[in-house]
Amino acid sequence: MVDNKLSETIIKCMDSIKFTDNRQPHKVVYPLVPTLLVISLAFIAGKNTAVDIADYWKFNLDRLRSIIPELPETPISHDTVLRLLKSIKFDEFDGFILYLTQNIIEAQGLSSEKKIMSLDGQTPRAIEYTPKDGMKHPEDGRCYNRLYYVSLYDSTDKLVLAQTEVQDKENENKACLRLIDLIDYSDCIFTSDALNSQRALAAKIIEKGGDYCLAIKDNHKTLRQAISNAFDNAQLLDEQAVYYNSDTEIGHGRIESRTVIALPITALPKRSLGAWVEDAQTVFFARTCSYDKKYGVYREPEIRYYISSLSFDNPAIAKAGYEAIRKHWCIENSLHYVLDVTFNQDRAQIKNRNYIRNKLLLNKLALNALRCAQPAYSKGKEVISIKRLTSIASYSPEEALKMLSYYVPAEE
Repeated sequence: MVDNKLSETIIKCMDSIKFTDNRQPHKVVYPLVPTLLVISLAFIAGKNTAVDIADYWKFNLDRLRSIIPELPETPISHDTVLRLLKSIKFDEFDGFILYLTQNIIEAQGLSSEKKIMSLDGQTPRAIEYTPKDGMKHPEDGRCYNRLYYVSLYDSTDKLVLAQTEVQDKENENKACLRLIDLIDYSDCIFTSDALNSQRALAAKIIEKGGDYCLAIKDNHKTLRQAISNAFDNAQLLDEQAVYYNSDTEIGHGRIESRTVIALPITALPKRSLGAWVEDAQTVFFARTCSYDKKYGVYREPEIRYYISSLSFDNPAIAKAGYEAIRKHWCIENSLHYVLDVTFNQDRAQIKNRNYIRNKLLLNKLALNALRCAQPAYSKGKEVISIKRLTSIASYSPEEALKMLSYYVPAEE
């Protein structure tokens, strides 16, 4: 049996954020914060549609009331769940997740390595709205505008800090700038894909006291060519390059090895750097060699280039670059993939924009809670999967509340 103090602590934490309740007080049957707590437990248990939440509430009502005494005796309807999640302000939910995650990170204390903060966008495929101008083939899903969200992800601890929506007539880069403004971590390396490798983002990261390691592709043709030429210069590599070779990795039917080479920014001609000369200090060459065991085929090596503000004077600069480059993929593999597969986010067909904003945030809140609980449920080196954790939580509201308690800061 879970102590009621757990739910009381979590409710006090949620109260501190002061969620706005726009309902008429005399008509309120379900108090806001306890109801949000049950909805959060349902999401942790993998019940993330309005109907699933209503069923979860109905069939676990007695057990839920034993741990959350403020709940009314009557089950909630799926229509009430929908109305509630449509009415909650997105910014308040976003602030709640940011508050919880920052508390977790601060409680862990400073580590010997810099944290990797990753930025990347994602769009739920099933959510389509107005057709684009000049649409000729209405049956083609690509002809419709979709909501697009950018996440700020702590790839070191595998926790979501915040998300923001890419507004109409703006690009993903502006959404990234808004996310950078939310935090002030001076000991972080920010990473992104080539789409967001822009000077405005790099300057904002430096302003916040962080470092960046950004992918460079043909959206910066001159710069990419200059980096490529530098790494093709054998004499330059012999005299200045720092190398790092990773351990061979075996998984997913592949045998992979990775090499990262670092060169100082001075290895590039200034005319090719443009405004990057203001804060860039290092460029990286990353090569991945892969052997497919099933078909006995060596794949063509994959080459990528990066520009970074990390100091080249660091003797382990190549390893630092490797860590930043490698961990950036956590936002794809440990966040976007899990949201799509475990939380069925790609299948969500929702028309109300505020509802989808809050639902995506609740998915991420649930995933953060499960990540925080993961070590306690794992045995030694055998790490329990997120899917199995949601299954365990679905059998018992007490267990779901216990998992959520790993994410919420303890009451002082």
